[in-house]
Amino acid sequence: MEIILMEISTNPNIIRIAIVLVVAVVIALLSVLSWYIRTANELRRKPIEIEQALSNIDVSLAKRADTLRKQLDVTKAYATHELDTFSAIVKIRKGMTVQELQEASAQMDEIQSRINAVAEAYPELHSSKNFLQLQAAINTCEADLAATRRIYNANVSEFNQMIVQFPTTIVANKIGCQKFASFEATQTQRNDVEMAF
Repeated sequence: MEIILMEISTNPNIIRIAIVLVVAVVIALLSVLSWYIRTANELRRKPIEIEQALSNIDVSLAKRADTLRKQLDVTKAYATHELDTFSAIVKIRKGMTVQELQEASAQMDEIQSRINAVAEAYPELHSSKNFLQLQAAINTCEADLAATRRIYNANVSEFNQMIVQFPTTIVANKIGCQKFASFEATQTQRNDVEMAF
């Protein structure tokens, strides 16, 4: 044993090999630690992006509801007896779940279709400058809402995929990551639109 130790201490090649092995082990450990920290940070950052995207959906729904209210006011001037049809304007509030947001969106779709039906019944309303401007604003709101839903769903999809893929799933389980729900169309929105001429 003493001979081996004496040979190791006097042989420079063995010392170099030992140093290289120690450095390689340290580099490997630092690489694993660096990967773990980057992965944990990404898994903590992604839910913030998802919450921001959900907040953007809230903003788009609120903007849409405000525009529908304005269009309703213009419509009321032409069709006061139709007021009961529109009394259900949706009140958007912070803190709604994804499911509640989907239901609110479906209710606003229904209101929009009722307003369009009244506009068809009153040609002078349909040709009103204010009504046409509000109709264009609603179309813009719809496009914004669709875009914010796509961004939300893309972030949710990316996060949900990250937390189930190996080796990221190890970190995800360690820090308690949970899947997020996607924003999906309601059954009414999935149905084909009936066109009457």
